[in-house]
This record gives sequence, structure tokens and C-alpha cells, in this order.
Amino acid sequence: MRSPRHRARRACAARSGPASHEPGLDLRGGLYLLYQVDVEGAVKQVLDRLEQDFRRTLRDERIPYQSVEAGPGGLPTGQNRDPNSVRIVLRDAGNLEAARAASPKPIAT
Repeated sequence: MRSPRHRARRACAARSGPASHEPGLDLRGGLYLLYQVDVEGAVKQVLDRLEQDFRRTLRDERIPYQSVEAGPGGLPTGQNRDPNSVRIVLRDAGNLEAARAASPKPIAT
């Protein structure tokens, strides 16, 4: 024998029927998000931050440098450089190993 509570639930379900049920969020179309990333802007921010980090490190370690430049500029005509790089010009080539050791990122020659 079924309990009165069980019979009441079944009677309520029979009255409401399946047509009166509201569809859930997943049946109403859901949610669509579109993220866009400004890749050039993000790369520029990273390069600018690296430029500042290199300058600070060279200054803190008292390694004399001529320039630190992010981006493609600063090379003589006819020489190509990756636009997504930081160029460091030291005053004395003898300081290259000290700059490499102090650098937060690898330094190529």
C-alpha cells in the first residue's frame, strides 16, 4: 500500500502534466560568450615589460649598456630583426657573460 504522501505527489504530477514544465536553461538556448584578444597589444605589453626588466637588471648589477629597445627598430639599414624581440647593446662586449648571468630571460648574441 502506498503512503498518502506518495499518492498526493502522483496526483500533483498528473494534474500539472509534462506540458506545464518549464524547460531548463540548457533548453532555452544556453549562454554564448565570445572573447577577443588583441594579440599585437598583448605582445607589445610583454615586450615593454621585458625591456623594463632588462634595464632594471642591468642597472641593478651595474652593467653599463648603450641601449635596450623592444620591437624592430634600432638596426642599421639592411639588417633584419625579429619584431618580437628586445635588443640590448652593451658598452663593453666583455660584459656579455655578466649580462647573461644577471638576465631574467635568455640573451642571444
